[in-house]
Amino acid sequence: MIFNKENIEILSKHVSIVHHLKGRVRFKIDIKIQNYSDKIDLEALGKLEQKIKGVKSVSLNKLAKSLTIEYDHTVIASSTWEELANSDNHEEIANKLNNLLKED
Repeated sequence: MIFNKENIEILSKHVSIVHHLKGRVRFKIDIKIQNYSDKIDLEALGKLEQKIKGVKSVSLNKLAKSLTIEYDHTVIASSTWEELANSDNHEEIANKLNNLLKED
């Protein structure tokens, strides 16, 4: 999964932070994100621990429309998740996440 300005913009418009402690963040996912299934793969989001350095585990609950991410706060700054949900600088966030991608 490569992050780009477009898919980060879609994510930021359709997720909100419900709960955030250092090392754990839970997002609420707006059901309208399904309209962008060609650009956002929820199944891939549920496997971020395999793709992004510092992500320890991911729990995607489609019924509750939530995504919980446990992460190493020494690798991924807590502010990254806040920026994902609230910032308009989608390209910068995409770059931050792409810099954390694991090599295959």
